[in-house]
Amino acid sequence: MRGRSRSHKPSPYKAQCFHALRKLEADYLFAMFPPEITPDEVVAALLPKDYLSMLKTCFPLVSPTKERSQCPLHFKVVPPGHVPPVVKLDVDFSELKLLTPADDLFETVENNLKPGPVIEALMGAVEMATQFAAAHEILEWFDRNDVSLAAARYYWPAICTLAPDETAHLIKTPERFKEPNGISALLPKLRATHTLIASAVLLPGGKPKPSGIIRLWYEYRTFDLV
Repeated sequence: MRGRSRSHKPSPYKAQCFHALRKLEADYLFAMFPPEITPDEVVAALLPKDYLSMLKTCFPLVSPTKERSQCPLHFKVVPPGHVPPVVKLDVDFSELKLLTPADDLFETVENNLKPGPVIEALMGAVEMATQFAAAHEILEWFDRNDVSLAAARYYWPAICTLAPDETAHLIKTPERFKEPNGISALLPKLRATHTLIASAVLLPGGKPKPSGIIRLWYEYRTFDLV
């Protein structure tokens, strides 16, 4: 985690929240990605047709490998004061019966992307991951500043969704707490992420399990999209 030493371990409730948030985020991004978009369509939107044809034609001529390749997706909108996140698309080309492209082949991708449903869906997934990144930042801030569970519940009710067992007793037996220094600056982000998490919890399931062929790589987090 940024801002903490490697030996640092979150408190039990915060560790539970980090785990729950990552699972909720992964389920949400997968559920929101259009189910009609196939892995082949994603790759076809990223690479020129002549390249794809060569990769498919040559695939039977070489020994199969289980290599994956990462295509950079450059983030379009960066919040003020933030460094652009590292965003890539991780693709298992062997499952698509395609040779794994050389890394430098993707250097031309950004300038050749054509607007369409696939690119819009990918950018939508990046935007969702960015919104969830704010929730991760809140948990990290709570952890760095030793915010108590009672204070976390008061300022960020979403904590009840992420750690229901830990927060249940606070409903019957409220605990006193001090206002964490500097938390007022987080209030807009606390409100926005609370709404996001509430929406994610209410999202119905029903999609089949992901294939693992197409994954979004956002900083240190990965998400199956199809």
